[in-house]
Formats: sequence, C-alpha cells, structure tokens
Amino acid sequence: METEFKISFTDGAVVEIVGDDNLLYDIKFYNDDTGKLIHDSKIGCGYWTKTSIKYFVRWRIVIEHEGKEIMTHKYDCRDKYIKIVSGSDSLGDNMAWIPYFEEFRKKHGCKVVAYSKLGKFFKQYYPEIIWLDSEYGITEYDPL
Repeated sequence: METEFKISFTDGAVVEIVGDDNLLYDIKFYNDDTGKLIHDSKIGCGYWTKTSIKYFVRWRIVIEHEGKEIMTHKYDCRDKYIKIVSGSDSLGDNMAWIPYFEEFRKKHGCKVVAYSKLGKFFKQYYPEIIWLDSEYGITEYDPL
C-alpha cells in the first residue's frame, strides 16, 4: 500500500498518515505569516497529529523523513467552501459575529457555508453566504 498523507483543516490543522510502511515522519506545522513553528510531531502510518489551534491560521505543513523533505502543503482557502459554525443561540452573539463571516469570505475569496440556528434572520443581509440550519438539519446545499 502506498503511503498517503491526508491533510485537513476541520477543527484544527490535521495530518493523518495512511499506509503500511514502518517509517517515522516529522510533521511540522508553521504559521506561514510569521514563520513560527507552532506544532511538530514524529508519527508513522496509522497515526495522526493536529494542532490545538482551532482559529484561522495560514498554515504551512512540512513533512520530512530523516531530514529530507517529503512534501510541503500551504493552506489556501481561495475558491474553496469554508464551514464556519456559530456556536451560540443568542441573537446578540450572532449579530456580533455574522458580519465577520462575510468579511472572511471577502478577504479570502472563499465560499462561506455558515451553520447557525438563526441563519434565517441573516440570509437576506448576507446573500453570498450559504446558510445551513444545523439544528433542524435543513440543508439547501452542503458541499462539505
């Protein structure tokens, strides 16, 4: 089985190694804006590692074996579907945070998929955002 490095950014930056080799890989997560190393792990096939940071960071992930770079992945959300979850049922909290969903969409050139129980109140004001009601399972579009 060929070794595969699965990279995702759901609930933090994550690298999972799938395969059957017996090698150990150095996984390094850098903040690409500052160049600072945020997290590093040494793992093999059948394992995963992730950052504890769950907010937006422009990540650069470097995977090495015995000091030799295997691959580098730079996070870029342009033209991708990005899920943002409003974790509050409070109208005031949503009124404060929803405008930043729109700013994130514009700044990063992505398609925001917003999960909010109160999305029906904001849909007309932010038509470029794809609204999903996670409480009732209403999904007009769920690419994720």
